[in-house]
Amino acid sequence: METGSSDPVEASVSIPAGALSGDQEITIAASDSSDLPDPPPGQTLLSRAFNFGPDGLTFALPVTLTFTYTDAEVAGLDESALTVALLVDGGLQTVPDCADASVPTPSPCVSGRSPAANTITVVTDHFSTYAIAAPVDVSGVIPLNITTAAVTVSGVTLDGTDQTVNGSTSAWRADAVGESGGWNVTVSSTDFTNAESNTIAVSNFEIRLLVANIVRISGSFDLPTSTQTSFDSLSGTARKIASAASGKGDGVYDLTPGFQLTVPAETYTGSYTATVTVAISAGP
Repeated sequence: METGSSDPVEASVSIPAGALSGDQEITIAASDSSDLPDPPPGQTLLSRAFNFGPDGLTFALPVTLTFTYTDAEVAGLDESALTVALLVDGGLQTVPDCADASVPTPSPCVSGRSPAANTITVVTDHFSTYAIAAPVDVSGVIPLNITTAAVTVSGVTLDGTDQTVNGSTSAWRADAVGESGGWNVTVSSTDFTNAESNTIAVSNFEIRLLVANIVRISGSFDLPTSTQTSFDSLSGTARKIASAASGKGDGVYDLTPGFQLTVPAETYTGSYTATVTVAISAGP
């Protein structure tokens, strides 16, 4: 079965005998690839995507999906580096090359590329939604950037005892698109001071980053990890709170740390502020 021959990108499926236990209606629904989520970092999608249906249909033997494209579709792109993106859980993942196309291993996997024939083939044991992806030059992209928000600490009524209050912030967005060598986020802080130069030592100010508070926005599903899952004191020296290993964390992620401040019993009244410094750096 195949799509129309006049389309800029076409798709067909070859199902061997024995792959299905009985008659089954097969569909290929084409759509604009711009309707899909963002492709993996460093990739762009060709103009059309294809849903092979029924979605989730499985096969006893591997089937072959063939995608054909026009020269105009890949103008300026490296055809030998074309790959296929697969829709999984609301995001796109790169389909790897086959280690063994006869099984297939993994499934699905890219089994062949033919720039001369303008085709790329995938073998799979189930149906889903696919689009052809091509690498793009990201050398002009600034790979590492983090956008932060202010930390707000709850007020206290001094009563002659040590009191611990919570602090909060909106999500800090780490943009690590194009950074494949790993990266990390660090935090430091000054002492808290008021207008009369009274202080609350920074050692009373603690931070943690729960794993649940690291959220993928786009890019790699291999998220950075928290290196500070329990509360510990900040200082004037940078403390690492998140780290992405080499080959992981190539994307955009929201980090939302939590804070605690212990206000000592001997603290003077007043409004206190501190300067929190957040940095994102290359390397895990």
